[in-house]
Amino acid sequence: MKTIRLEDLEKSIASALQYVSHHHPPDYVRALKQAYIEEDNRYAKNAILQILINSKLSASAGRPICQDTGIAHVFLQIGMDVRFSSDAQPMPSLQEVADNAVIAAYTHPDNPLRATTVGEPLGARKNTGNNAPAVLHITMCRGDALRVTVSAKGGGATSRPGLPC
Repeated sequence: MKTIRLEDLEKSIASALQYVSHHHPPDYVRALKQAYIEEDNRYAKNAILQILINSKLSASAGRPICQDTGIAHVFLQIGMDVRFSSDAQPMPSLQEVADNAVIAAYTHPDNPLRATTVGEPLGARKNTGNNAPAVLHITMCRGDALRVTVSAKGGGATSRPGLPC
């Protein structure tokens, strides 16, 4: 049975959220480069070029690709032979771990990200100021591995009904 410290999981999630704020996925960049090569319309070609330039600048400077840094989604695929440990007592829930990671990522002093999450969407709609809570998706599977995927859904991405995991 594999044991994973919740403190390590929290740091990994926070680090991944910072990373996705300033890096496009490699397959997306490759597809844009190919689209740029194949595009005939000069206006469309220029628009693609601007996206590619912005993507490169964002990655090299470690600054967000877009001012809308999204609502944090954390996907955990947990093997049935995984157990968690923590120095904290009582041991925090996975939701608390994800929320603390979001707070750490979105309030990082070197690269704070824009908080857009409201605490009670059907109530007062007050911004939490730290982008918590995370939207946590948990899938149980066979084995002793933990797979973590993060996504910052913003800029209209919440209009899509789902993402493959």
